Amino acid sequence: MLVYILAPFYFAACFLIQKHLTAWTTACCGDKNSKPLNIIVSVIFMLCALLPVFAFFWPVSPVRRMLSTAGYFWFAIFMYAAGACILLFIIALIIRKVRKLPMKAPVFPRGLKIVLGAVIIVLITRTCIYGSIHARDIKTTCYDAHIFKKCETAKQLDIVLISDIHLSSSIGADETANMVDAINKADPDIVCITGDIYSNSFDDLADPDAIVNEFRKIKSRYGVYACYGNHDVDEPILAGFTFSGSKKHPVSDPRMDKLIEDSGIVLLRDEVTTAGKDTYIIGRRDEEKPGTADGSRMTASELTEGLDMTRPVIFLDHEPTDLENCEKAGADMVLSGHTHNGQFAPLTLSVKYVWEHGIGEKKYGNMTSFVTSGAGYFGPAVRIGSDAEVVKITTTFE
Repeated sequence: MLVYILAPFYFAACFLIQKHLTAWTTACCGDKNSKPLNIIVSVIFMLCALLPVFAFFWPVSPVRRMLSTAGYFWFAIFMYAAGACILLFIIALIIRKVRKLPMKAPVFPRGLKIVLGAVIIVLITRTCIYGSIHARDIKTTCYDAHIFKKCETAKQLDIVLISDIHLSSSIGADETANMVDAINKADPDIVCITGDIYSNSFDDLADPDAIVNEFRKIKSRYGVYACYGNHDVDEPILAGFTFSGSKKHPVSDPRMDKLIEDSGIVLLRDEVTTAGKDTYIIGRRDEEKPGTADGSRMTASELTEGLDMTRPVIFLDHEPTDLENCEKAGADMVLSGHTHNGQFAPLTLSVKYVWEHGIGEKKYGNMTSFVTSGAGYFGPAVRIGSDAEVVKITTTFE
């Protein structure tokens, strides 16, 4: 499993960060006075580094949820701290090369080391606090689309797309209420939720009934429809990495399905339904983790077989990976999420290279694909360089 491969690198990076941190405290306090402080700093750092492990093994309880939330936030701090240490290491190597200094010779004078350390700590702290606040600020992104078909339901439909809610220890009823408020402000005709409603564990939800109450406040003229994503299955999760264990093809927790049903949301798993008089909504199982016993899902053409293709056809597919086949199958619109638009920098820079269509709007013949960055967040409660969003698509018809 990937987590076993990455674990040594994680702890090596933690060792590097701790080494730089104690070197900074030593520079601040002097060699003679720094030992007690270094011990305290090292113990606190070690406990923070092990937070994800504590959360993984702790029994289901409010304490576990607290540890999980803290562990994810620590992970954001860790990534930026590791990046800063690697950058300092590269700068030090360059200076040693240019000045022809031996490897153990100090590169930065004590005063500069103190200033650099303080600046880095302040920047990381401010960045993570800003990212945490920004992650909860849901924006509405608006698009115009045209489908070259007649629609008996209405000449114009306002379709609201939301994805990647990621209900978890850090996203509960209050955050759901914020999302529902953003949805209702868009005055939707149809609401589509394109997967990753959960974060692999139903037990991490502090108050499922309160979440149901919030979802039921969604106001949509022709219904609320959803498909599942790769995190809508029941799997143990450690620092964002899942363990399938004996389950080769994990499935959703029945409690997940019941929450969706109780919320008045129509869950579509390789199924077709009609919104209004004639608009097909086709919800696909996730490509990576479809939640079936054999790990398969229906093809796009199988899902449209036998349909009246003179009517509007809208696909809900969590991962934007099968877009050309959807277009060939007769889809007029495909709604997706999954990418988070990278969620936080510098991962945001990789989206356009990793995904054929990673964010926004893209045409495929007569079909339009829309990919949202999502309304929630996975792992660290941080967004930097990406927005939490609800997407409103004003769709007109021939």
